[in-house]
Amino acid sequence: MVLKSYRRLVGLHLSIVLFGLSGVIGKYVALDALVTTGGRTLFATLALGLFMIMTGISFRLRHYRDFLAMSGLGMLLALHWYAFFQSIVLTSVAIGLVTFASAPLFTCLLEPLVDRRRISGRDLLAGVAVIAGVAMVANLKGANGQLYSGIGAGLLAALTFAVLQIANRKLIRGYSPVQVSFWQTGVAALVLAPVAWPVLPALDGNTLSWLIVLGVLATAVAHTLFIRGMTVVTATMAILLTALEPLYGMVAAVVWLKEIPALTTLIGGCVILAAVVWRQRSMADA
Repeated sequence: MVLKSYRRLVGLHLSIVLFGLSGVIGKYVALDALVTTGGRTLFATLALGLFMIMTGISFRLRHYRDFLAMSGLGMLLALHWYAFFQSIVLTSVAIGLVTFASAPLFTCLLEPLVDRRRISGRDLLAGVAVIAGVAMVANLKGANGQLYSGIGAGLLAALTFAVLQIANRKLIRGYSPVQVSFWQTGVAALVLAPVAWPVLPALDGNTLSWLIVLGVLATAVAHTLFIRGMTVVTATMAILLTALEPLYGMVAAVVWLKEIPALTTLIGGCVILAAVVWRQRSMADA
């Protein structure tokens, strides 16, 4: 039992490393964000489908309304991943990951609206801190239109991710995480098919190989390891671990892409992560 828990904890760490690498791979392949997203969703869907066949997990959805919900969330997932890669294309891996790190705070701000309860003062205080952190990342003194667009795309990726998490908790009941991931990534792949799929056969072997790694390892495998690992850690520990994703991604970008983040990006990132971790820890300990 102890060995099993240890393996799942190691798997959780590995999943966060893989999530952090997704932005680096997206920057490395240097493709249009729509093509990168389309390739990622296609190969992730194929990997998840193969896993479901091998393990006997059913593809069937029980109700037509579940299909509609999965389809809507799949389209939102396509927008989320497109925005994430677009942020990295326009700016840097560091800025893309740091702005995306605000996603848990968006969840804290949106959930009260869904549940029809008041937003707490702590949420508002954390929100102000995140805004300050984003302003530091933007480095307003030397900012340009492309930088603003990239930061906006990163925040859109964070917002859509928060909506996805809330909607999955509210709308999807009684399905395994693998089933949910398969249907949502499958819909996202189909939505992006007209733009992305015709380009894939023309890609060189190296680029196509990295897209497969992005879809299989950094998406399908990482998601499965993350869900499994969540069963052996507390909510507070999970929050602290996921906060390491930007750090892993930035280190990989420095080593692989020689992309050195600006001091203001590092300071702003620390402010954003501190605000998110503080708010999430206070919720987990409540």
